Amino acid sequence: MVPFLVSFALVILTVVPTRLPGFAQISPSWPMLGIFYWSIYRPDLMPLGGAFLIGVLADIVADTPIGINALLFLLIRGIVVGQRRFFLTNAFPMAWAAFGVIALGSLGLNWLLFALVQGHAVDPQILLWQYVILMGLFPLVTVVMAYTQMVFLKDV
Repeated sequence: MVPFLVSFALVILTVVPTRLPGFAQISPSWPMLGIFYWSIYRPDLMPLGGAFLIGVLADIVADTPIGINALLFLLIRGIVVGQRRFFLTNAFPMAWAAFGVIALGSLGLNWLLFALVQGHAVDPQILLWQYVILMGLFPLVTVVMAYTQMVFLKDV
């Protein structure tokens, strides 16, 4: 339940108002970080249904077409769980780099699906900024989730 609640908190963080002009447009996909992390370290507590539900909630909260984030989060979870051994046996910089590749692919697919569903494309600069912010947040959010895992899931 902890991974789901943490990922849900990340969904809410996506739409928290900031005083930064224009930040709402480039706000990163915070829950993508949660899906990635929990799929590596506790896939038993972030099942496919959990990733799907977090995606649907992210779509609802961000007012995007329902199903886009759900599909992306299922793909991310599938890729990460399939390569879990790689992530567990390599150092943090390798996980960060792999997240970069997965995030870039996910943002690109999100851009394409959104354009197909809505009939118009989003400015690619927005995707670039979302990517840069996600990559910068990755170490910080990973540390927070690792701490959360140690505190709340040490006996699970």
